[in-house]
Amino acid sequence: GPPDPYGAGAQPQYPPPGGFPGGDQLGPAEPRRSRGRVMWAGIATVAVVALTAGGVYAYTTLSGGGAELAAKVPADAVAYAEVNLDPPAGQKVAAIRFLRHFPDAKVGSESGTLIESVIEPLIDDPEARQRFVENIKPWVGKHVAVAVDPQGGTAQPVVIVEATDTAKARAGLDRLNAQEPDLKDKVRYAVSGEIVYVAEKQAVVDAAVKDANAGALSSNGTFTGDVAKVGDEGIITFWSDLSAAAELDPQGSGSRVTAQGRVVGSLRFTDTTADLTVRAIGNPARAGSEPVGPRLRTLPADTVGAAALSGGDELVRSFHDQLDKAGMGESVSSAEEDLGLTLPDDIAALVGSQTVLAVGPGTDEPEVGMVSKTDDPAAARRAAEKILAKVDSGSSVTVRSTGDGTVLASTPGYADKLTTSGTLGQQENFTAALPDLDGAKFALYVDVQKAIALSDEEAPASAKAVKAFGITAGSDGDTTTVHFRLLVG
Repeated sequence: GPPDPYGAGAQPQYPPPGGFPGGDQLGPAEPRRSRGRVMWAGIATVAVVALTAGGVYAYTTLSGGGAELAAKVPADAVAYAEVNLDPPAGQKVAAIRFLRHFPDAKVGSESGTLIESVIEPLIDDPEARQRFVENIKPWVGKHVAVAVDPQGGTAQPVVIVEATDTAKARAGLDRLNAQEPDLKDKVRYAVSGEIVYVAEKQAVVDAAVKDANAGALSSNGTFTGDVAKVGDEGIITFWSDLSAAAELDPQGSGSRVTAQGRVVGSLRFTDTTADLTVRAIGNPARAGSEPVGPRLRTLPADTVGAAALSGGDELVRSFHDQLDKAGMGESVSSAEEDLGLTLPDDIAALVGSQTVLAVGPGTDEPEVGMVSKTDDPAAARRAAEKILAKVDSGSSVTVRSTGDGTVLASTPGYADKLTTSGTLGQQENFTAALPDLDGAKFALYVDVQKAIALSDEEAPASAKAVKAFGITAGSDGDTTTVHFRLLVG
């Protein structure tokens, strides 16, 4: 990049000797607003547009084209997210059509690029949009990424932008700097080959360029292997080595977090769905062995929402052990005596090895129920009755034992429905929202339109566009896969 007039040891002047690079000095009558924030907003919008567009309307956290910019990122980067601004035509059109279902989404023509049809409309401020169009849009290429680069034991975020014309990139960024009176808001950048690196400090930019030239993230076998597990067909791809990131001090804050394993994900679209697939690697999930799909599919066809978990009983026992190790055994014993239960055995029996929560429409108000599969149905029923008697002696909750578990329901009628094989699994929205249900150990399903019908309040227009929402999670060895899907129409 050009010499930094405010580098180490320099005394800032306003304007700097010889004026700002690129000219266009502020006139005396123009307000001294922070144009740096306008500039940063433009670059940040480019960098995270898929997260914003997908997250706001979908389920918010990435790369198309095989994480192209990973070859321009330091090999020891602990986090990386790339947006493909020029995905295959099918993905581009699908993303635009998906967003168009939302009345408040300002989306352009399907024939335009993602910058023209998605990014520009997201910038509401006319001045900010004009500066983006004049100074950033002319040189932004097909890929934009954000990486977290370890520098001196701290985590430093760096934006990496593929440039179609580096001369235009320099000129545009220099013009933005010339119009920014606040030194702290001026953009620090460097150009290496066809790539523009941007960060808050020039030293961070220069170190990132040097590190990337010495070795690239794309040569990291762990990174490439992880990304291959989610594919490269999406608009956004992200990856992070949580264990390595946990060793860093974020921005010199003096604090660290505890984490292990890695996470990788990809966001894709069809005309009516937004799909976010996330894989957690190297951090085995404590889930049960039984898939939850078969039980969810037999819920009543008019189910508004449902959640199912495998291995809840083991989670209860594990939580009890953690409380005991944390020195809270006395409190647990007190609760045990107060409720008349044997902990954790009674609660584990009630929750069971497979637990399903369901909500139905009801006549006057929603009906709620829980179905559990347990090795000790009698103990589960006793636990339920003791808890209900303690919480609300006048409770009208129905408790029933089944051949392999317990049913709790808000009404006897709903208990009947939950113990009868239903046809939720044959409903179009259900099957579309939960594509990975067969091997799932956790699942969540919400029929959004039915949920809106139960509410007394007017739903926002954006919610009216959503048909259903689903989450499935399953594990294989040390890898847990979570699939989020939003269905619109």
